[in-house]
This record gives sequence, C-alpha cells and structure tokens, in this order.
Amino acid sequence: MKHLFSFLALFVALQLNGQIDYQSAQKFVRDAALYWANPQNVEKLTTRGAITHTLDSIVSWNGASVVTERAEMEYNAEGLTTIVRQYLPDSLTGLLQLSGISTFAYQDGNLSNLQIQELNPETQEFEVFAEMDFQYDGSNRLDSAVISLEDPFFGGGFGPFLGIRQVYSGDLLVQTRQWLFVALLGGWIPASITDYQYDDNDRLIDQLLSSVDFTTGEILPSDRTTYAYNAEGLQETVINYTWVDPSWEESFRNTFEYHSNGTLFNEVEEVFSNGAWVNSAWTTYPIANVTEEYPFSSYIWDAVGSTWVVSDSTINLLNPSLPCAQVAAPTQLSALALLGGETSGIGLFDFDGSSIDESRYFIADSLTQELGLDTRQVYYYSLIEGSAVTSVLPEYLIVSPNPAQDQFYIDLDLDTKATYKVYNGVGATVARGEMNIGRNAVRTSSWTPGIYYVAIRLNDGSVYVHKQMVE
Repeated sequence: MKHLFSFLALFVALQLNGQIDYQSAQKFVRDAALYWANPQNVEKLTTRGAITHTLDSIVSWNGASVVTERAEMEYNAEGLTTIVRQYLPDSLTGLLQLSGISTFAYQDGNLSNLQIQELNPETQEFEVFAEMDFQYDGSNRLDSAVISLEDPFFGGGFGPFLGIRQVYSGDLLVQTRQWLFVALLGGWIPASITDYQYDDNDRLIDQLLSSVDFTTGEILPSDRTTYAYNAEGLQETVINYTWVDPSWEESFRNTFEYHSNGTLFNEVEEVFSNGAWVNSAWTTYPIANVTEEYPFSSYIWDAVGSTWVVSDSTINLLNPSLPCAQVAAPTQLSALALLGGETSGIGLFDFDGSSIDESRYFIADSLTQELGLDTRQVYYYSLIEGSAVTSVLPEYLIVSPNPAQDQFYIDLDLDTKATYKVYNGVGATVARGEMNIGRNAVRTSSWTPGIYYVAIRLNDGSVYVHKQMVE
C-alpha cells in the first residue's frame, strides 16, 4: 500500500459516481466481507497480547520534505484503535488542518461500529460522512454489515445504503449476499451474490459473482476468479473472467513465483487480448525473507519496445526491536484502505516481523527511467507507561554518542563474541566488523548525514538493533 490515507477519497468517489455505476460500491462491500470474514484477520486485529508500544502517528512527506498528510491515533486499554484523526494541507495556507475523524466502537473485542466524519468547508463543522455497523455470529465471524452514507441514487439523505450477509459451511465462507437500500422504494433490493468454492485442503479455487439485472430482476453471472496452487500449496495463478453471454471470457491473470523459502519473488499481470495473453504489469520482491519487510519494484510492459519499463519502487525500513505482538497499531486504518479496494496491501505491518519505521516510495522519470524519491512515510511510536519491556539495547550494550559526527562507539560489557553491521536508509551495508568486550569504534566521517541502523548479533544468536543518527 503506497498511500495510507485513501479512505476519504474513496467515499467521495462513491458519492459522485454512484448514480451511473455502483460497481465500486459493490467492491467496497465485497472486500470488506472477505476481509472481516477471515477469522485470522479478526484475530490479528483484536488479539495483541502484552502491548508495550503504541503507534502514535504516521506522517507523510513529499520528495521536498514538505508534510503532505498526517494521521494520529488513540487506543483503549485493550490496545484497539478508538480514534484516527487525519490532517491534510489547507488549500490556501498549505498548513495542515484536521480534515477527517474516524471513531471505532467495539463489543466483546469485535469492531461493532465505525464512523467517519469530514470537515464541511462551508460550516467548518465535522459531519458524519459514512458509518459502518458490524455484527458477528457465535463463532466470532462477521455475520452481517451495513454501510450508511448519503444516498447517491435517489437523494434519500444519509442512511442505510449497502448491506451484506455472510453464509458459512463449517469454518469456510461459502457465500456473500449483498443488498442495496433504495430510499425511493423504502427498502432493500438484491444487488449481488458471491459464491466461493474450495479444494480438499480448504483453499479457495473458484469465486463467482452474480449481479442483479435491474431491468428484469434476474441474478445473472458477472465476474469470476479462479485460483490455482503449486505443489507447495502456494498460490500460483489467479485468472479473472467476465461473463459474455453465453460463456465466460478471460480478462486478465496474475502468476506468482516464489523464493526457495516460499516467500514471494515475482508477480506478473497479463491481459487477454486477441486470443492471447499479453504482458501488462510486473512486481518483483528481490529479498527472500519476507519478515524483513521486503522492498519491491513495479514495471509496466512497453509493447512498442517489447520490454519492461520501471514505474515505481517501495522500500520499508524496520525497527526490529518492536515485534508486532507488542505494538498497538491502527490496523483498522488498513481495513479502511482495503474497503477502498487497495487489496494488494492490507497491512501497515508485517504481522510476522517487526514494525515499520519508515516507508519510502520512488517513481520513475518517464524519459530517463530513473527512480526518484516521491514520498516518505514515517511512523512514530511511544512506550506504554508501566509496560514490562526491556530497552532496545540490553544494559551491557551501549552505543554512543547519538547523534555522532566522526565516529560512535559500541561498548560491550559482556565476555562474549559479537558482530555488528550498519545499514543506511535504503538497506545497504555501510560497515561491519567483529566486537570484543570493551569499547569498539565505528568511524562515520565519510558517511552521508542521516539515520543508520546498527544490528548487533551476539554469539548466542540474539540480535539487537539501534537507530543511530549521523550529522
């Protein structure tokens, strides 16, 4: 997910475009249903264990280091997000001003209500723009949801607009039913049905969307997606079809390749044109260890030159000292982005790894194809008062001074062997060495000023990471 603050724009788009096309609204509901229906996702959002830190804010800068967006979070005692405040630049002054407020309510640890307010530029007051109500079954799975907003079809004012209902077979979601509320008719009318089929290993293999023809009232096939897996059970091919009576026609497909350890390596999208598959987009993840919050680069296919042309790239810098199980994070904000259709990037975090310190997004010059920094997003954390968390470095490891100018020292007060590596802001190793008990110097006089990460590995396998400033 390259931008974290898309949900307000989503609702504006729904309101403006709903009169002529409700497909975006359908996807809005369908993606929400799929995400919240997954018990693992619900568990990730509600079960956090011993929380020691909170993610207090996310700040976005453009390439010129001008703040363009900011989000601030508040949490309850269980570490669940209660408020997200969004700030955007004022069109006249350029200064950040509060533009949106999202509030979250819970029942038995489950998100029960989400309300989004936006600033009315005329009255300068915050007004409810959209609201979502969620209900769960006895197995803690999403049973139904209702999305309320301004009726874009017949001017019915604020009220129910979209509804979903989930149907399960055992632990598997087998059907999602969707309704549209039409104020003029005073009630709900069917909108679509999505059916899901699974293989013997409970892996999704077929997803069929049928939509209502509002002229005849019939439920007709609309879109279909099939999924295939390799011998290791990893997703290998996803093919999308469009119904053209009387048969399905292929529209596009994604194929996936993996590193030897099973983490994603390449994802290629192709479109079906003139009876053949044609390259469209390619994303590559060069680092095999996904828990290191992999960088990735995206390419588009140049049909004239028959070559891939780079379009953008993203690198995430991590703080490995903060495991996600210890961080109260606004994952609900990610869910909002997912509701907007950004299904490719659910998480602000790698749930199996560590917390992100900073994300950098690069785009390519259309003429030179050189990547240039476009956006940075920096994540700020706070230690929860009274939490039983050890410091980033143990008492027998001291790194000083911070910030450093010509050099800094790693003091090891433990009779053991150790090694260190220093990484710059884009993950390249700038220094490494072995350490002994006592003071170990690291020279920085030739380094570019900025943030560096010192990874110290002890002989027993434990690793500590220190964020070092160099002036």
